Amino acid sequence: MDHWRVYGLPRSGNHAIIDWLCRNLGHEHTVFLNNCATGDPFKSFGYCNYAHDGHWRKHRADIRAKGNRHMERLIAARDRAEHLVVSYETIDPTPEELSATPTGLDPARHRGDVLILRSPLNRIASFIQRTRKEVTRPHRRAAFMADLQTEMTTRYATHLTAAQSGAVQPVIYDDWGASERYRADVLDTLAIPARDTTLGTMTTAGGGSSFGQGEPLADISRSRRWERFTEDPDFITMTRALKAAPRVMALVEAVFPEDAARLGEA
Repeated sequence: MDHWRVYGLPRSGNHAIIDWLCRNLGHEHTVFLNNCATGDPFKSFGYCNYAHDGHWRKHRADIRAKGNRHMERLIAARDRAEHLVVSYETIDPTPEELSATPTGLDPARHRGDVLILRSPLNRIASFIQRTRKEVTRPHRRAAFMADLQTEMTTRYATHLTAAQSGAVQPVIYDDWGASERYRADVLDTLAIPARDTTLGTMTTAGGGSSFGQGEPLADISRSRRWERFTEDPDFITMTRALKAAPRVMALVEAVFPEDAARLGEA
């Protein structure tokens, strides 16, 4: 079974892009395991998708319980699948991670590593919006904002470094949403036949859009969400933290020069 690994921080457009990759691989031939840990991805996924009775099924991790019929169906789907897509949201694409092979998978059938990135200003805006929708207690919101500030100057920097390493195929969510040509080029680079270069519809996985399920995916992926937050105290705190980190700013300038220029003007 050929397999791909996909890395991406939350609120980066991971689920939209992965759903699109699976459509092009062919749902009937593909198994997807979301947000896995190290080791055997079939023992650590957050949820899974697989084809059964002509439908693209979704099940959460609790199906791993012994004797669960959905887990038995997942294993049956794995045994007949041609493709496996494994995603990681809590593991970063470091050189050490990329050199390892997930337990139970054949390294000779590894077809590529994908890194999903979103421009820093739009990602910060999405994270703030999501947190305010889901977290009501002020002290918990403050903790989430503190975690985001740390992440943007540590893990996000690691992802930007990986994007320039040549070891992964970067997919920029903002560009992916804006250009069908870009989407076709990504598929060509990954040697995946282009069955569908459209954006498709908004997936509910990962909570869907931070700004509302009814908005067209094309508008979500290529809009400047950050413009709504230019006077927002949390947004200002986050952008100041980025500006105060020269190494991170150098990486942002290399991958997202427009955002770096906006941060410089702020």
